[in-house]
Amino acid sequence: MANVMTYESLYDTKRREITRNDLQKLPENFFEDVAKYLEEKKTMLDKQNKKDNVFSKKEVERTKLQLKNGKRILKELIEKREFKIMQLASSSNRTDQDYTNMMHECEVEFYENLKGIITKFKENVLNNTKKVENKEEISEFLKLEFLEKVPQFMGEDMNKYGPFECGNIADIPPKVANILLTKKNAEIAK
Repeated sequence: MANVMTYESLYDTKRREITRNDLQKLPENFFEDVAKYLEEKKTMLDKQNKKDNVFSKKEVERTKLQLKNGKRILKELIEKREFKIMQLASSSNRTDQDYTNMMHECEVEFYENLKGIITKFKENVLNNTKKVENKEEISEFLKLEFLEKVPQFMGEDMNKYGPFECGNIADIPPKVANILLTKKNAEIAK
């Protein structure tokens, strides 16, 4: 049995989608039924505009309003569903997803594409973060060439450094490196 789309059923569908957290199951062929409903209203409006009597002006205004509101309700419904699908795609790595309430023609594809984009974005961010962390680890030390013999010492990081001979090259924490550079025990390695 085919679903008959009315203004009230369209409104009720939107209301349920907006007031509930989960993606709501839509009747089969829902979007096709809405398209038929809106087309019927447009055809009805065209016919009413051709009539020329007092009653038809009220009918024309009522039909115009139903057509306008029907389009607005459909737009709001689609936007709410898009938002919910984006949330599902964003959380897809943390939870199992239920496709049953998605309209298979378009919404599953939308979800899968978003999921792929989000996954790629997260991977890129993590890879870039790792690159920055590695650069920071490397840049936390200065490469020094020792100009004279320096006995073993403990840095402020509680790690032991040295002993060093003249000509040795080593990575030294910046504060300790500054002391060695100031005392002319070492220079920045070339």
